[in-house]
Amino acid sequence: MNSLIKKTFLFISICLIVILIAIIALNQFNNIFHDKLSPYRIQIKKTKVLVTGTSHSLWGINPKSLGISAINIGEVNKPINIDLAILKNNIDANKDLKLVIIPIDYFTLFFDGTNKGENFEKQYYYHWGIKNHHDIIDNYFGHFFTCGSDVIKNLLSGKYTSASGFTPKKEDFSIVTIEKQRASIAKRLSDWNKKFIDSSKHAIITNELIETILLLKSRGIECYLITMPVYSEMKKAYNKELVSIMNSEIKRIEGSTNAKYEDFNNLPIFKDASLFRDGDHLNIKGSKAMTEILKSRIQDFFHTK
Repeated sequence: MNSLIKKTFLFISICLIVILIAIIALNQFNNIFHDKLSPYRIQIKKTKVLVTGTSHSLWGINPKSLGISAINIGEVNKPINIDLAILKNNIDANKDLKLVIIPIDYFTLFFDGTNKGENFEKQYYYHWGIKNHHDIIDNYFGHFFTCGSDVIKNLLSGKYTSASGFTPKKEDFSIVTIEKQRASIAKRLSDWNKKFIDSSKHAIITNELIETILLLKSRGIECYLITMPVYSEMKKAYNKELVSIMNSEIKRIEGSTNAKYEDFNNLPIFKDASLFRDGDHLNIKGSKAMTEILKSRIQDFFHTK
């Protein structure tokens, strides 16, 4: 009997030690991945221009070449509501911030990260500490299973050691045959329709954007709304009804906030396929062109101020 009790006690002790080690390890994992928020709060104190958005801005705008203190928090597949939450939750940290550049692309006003069973938003809630996860299972294990496959890669690359990003790409879409270009564009739009676009969400997302812009303006921070350039053949393939809704909502935002808006697809320079890595992303050559133009716009903004 004593032997059984000892074995049971030993087994329970080992289990508790394993669980404790697992919790400590997962807690450390969470701390590492939450670390986007800490550098953001440090950097934003001495930043005048903030670039938000998705991979379009992450790969297309170099904050170090804008001629002013700037950071780029664009991230792949990041819904706009994440950026809006970051801005609102850290409004008091924006001591020197004067201008926020907010991309509104084809899918932006239809994408909140939860469309059609997807959960793009969850990893960003973890990384930016947006939601306070009281559920211990979700806090420790949910984050691990959401992002765990990228742990080693991201730690080795230092991906989450800074809030500021810019990772230009070298691919050249102009060397791809017309047939492959069209196939690539068709697949991209199909993926967006399946994973990103929900046409029922534009009013809610637009209202949240208006609310955030007005909050920023009340703190002396202006917003510059832009549509990042895509290759002309990509834009031709857009759903006209969605484009009409997007344009209507942009006018509503302008009317409600007096924020400036510019569609960079209207610039002739971006008709050149050699500036793109695929149908909707600028390559390193295109990012240089985009950043230089944006630098001029920012200079005009501060000059008029």
